[in-house]
Formats: sequence, structure tokens, C-alpha cells
Amino acid sequence: MLGHGGLADYVHAAGQLLRDLPNLHVCFCGPKAGDLPYLVKMAGEDKVTFGSDFGFANWKILAEFLDNVWESGLAQSVLEKILYRNATHLLHLEERLL
Repeated sequence: MLGHGGLADYVHAAGQLLRDLPNLHVCFCGPKAGDLPYLVKMAGEDKVTFGSDFGFANWKILAEFLDNVWESGLAQSVLEKILYRNATHLLHLEERLL
């Protein structure tokens, strides 16, 4: 899992890695909304997952990060994968309850 989607200056390098490494997935949280379609294009919609590591201390910023996902212009079905289904699949949550 490539954390933070490469962030601002590294989004294009992250996209190249995602394209070239079939087992690499990306966590999208920090980059801008416009970076998300690029990452989906390079990685494929099944390898992009929303996530964060900032915990509860800065929980108010979570809304801004989620807005970046919603404002990306991606189809609802792709957003559902990014926000839920891809993580569920990676963590094998379909197979067992928490």
C-alpha cells in the first residue's frame, strides 16, 4: 500500500509505480481532488483506497479530505470502491465479521 497517494509533488511518480507494479495499491487522502482521477487511470479503480493516518486529533480535516474524493468527478460506482469496497476486499472483510 503506497500511503498518501504520493502527495502533491509525487503523484506522477506514484502513478508510474502503480502502473508498473501489479501488486501495489494506493491510499488516497492527502492529494488534491484532481489527482484522484489520474491515480485511478494509472492504477485501476480496484487498487485505490481512501484512508488516513492522522487519527482523531485532527478529525475536522477529514471532511476536507473526503470532499477531495467526492469532488474528483469520478462515477459513483468508482467512488464506492475507493471509499469502501476496495478496503473491504484487501482486508478480506467479506469473509469474516470484525
